[in-house]
Amino acid sequence: MMEELRRDLKVSFYEYFQFFWPLVSPDPLILSKHIEYLCNELQRVGNAILNKQKLDEDYIIINIPPGMSKSTIVSILWPAWLITNDPSTFVLNSSYSAALAENFVRKSMLVLNSDAHVGIFGAIEYNKKTEYFFETIQAGGRISSGTEIERIDT
Repeated sequence: MMEELRRDLKVSFYEYFQFFWPLVSPDPLILSKHIEYLCNELQRVGNAILNKQKLDEDYIIINIPPGMSKSTIVSILWPAWLITNDPSTFVLNSSYSAALAENFVRKSMLVLNSDAHVGIFGAIEYNKKTEYFFETIQAGGRISSGTEIERIDT
């Protein structure tokens, strides 16, 4: 049973997303077509990344209104799924706000270090780990960055 769950969560990002949603959001998960579609697109791109394959396009444009779970899907759970599948995967997370980007990394680590995740996939082994950055022993990990510029008046 556990091996089947492990396989299903590694193979399907949509299943992984649903399973770990409660760890990163206090809101009840309301599934809709846009969520499944986005998860499937990210899985397609993620599989190419994990298999070191070149895609015809090297971008995804996501045009979904605020409050529709795109940050949770794209910036928290998808990187965790990639690292779960291949701990040598390194994800750079950038946002308009360093604090927001750091929060995404922190929540991904919350998933990866959770009892549920460790019980299913085993513990991620780290070389370095802070609240907003980590590196696995396989040289994968996450780092966050903000794009805001501090203004200095002269």
